[in-house]
Amino acid sequence: FPVTIQVSLRFSEPMDSVALVDTALYTFTPSLGPLGYVALDWPDMSSARLILRQPLQRGGVYRIGLKSGFQDCVGQALTDSHPVYVAKSSC
Repeated sequence: FPVTIQVSLRFSEPMDSVALVDTALYTFTPSLGPLGYVALDWPDMSSARLILRQPLQRGGVYRIGLKSGFQDCVGQALTDSHPVYVAKSSC
């Protein structure tokens, strides 16, 4: 990918690294197409950087959803949807 476009997510506790790197578990609405990959911040495992293939559009607001399959390091599953909203400013 010639230009790195990324969105960073921080969780309240260390997460299962296998789930964090599964690009199929993240959704963007409106869609940005498939993610490039997910980069983890070691050794904490409480944050991930989503490397995008498509840029965010100026002034657009995107909902990032997490599909079932996310769990923390002790195996507790994410029980409900926790959407996050991101936007690229118009500046």
